[in-house]
Amino acid sequence: MSKLISRTFAAVILATSFAAPGAAQLPRPPAPPRPPLPDEIRPTIVEVAPPPLRVEATVARPGPAHVWAHGYWDWDGDSWAWVNGRWVLAPTAGASWLPARYAG
Repeated sequence: MSKLISRTFAAVILATSFAAPGAAQLPRPPAPPRPPLPDEIRPTIVEVAPPPLRVEATVARPGPAHVWAHGYWDWDGDSWAWVNGRWVLAPTAGASWLPARYAG
């Protein structure tokens, strides 16, 4: 049994010693194609400017940690749709809302 294991081991060593140098010279396979971007992050070019911003009446502030996020026009694929402003919790104390980002 021991001789059989020794011979098998020697055969494996011998086979890999010849295969390894040739394997290093094989060309790499091409990279797989990248999957398409999901629709929600695919850029959209809109050739029509949005209407002027609306003047909004704010409701009572729900708490001292809330800041007002102004409304904005959003392209829905066919036309501009108004998204109402709302109170949101600031991520840090003293932060204020600037269109599309926090500052503070």
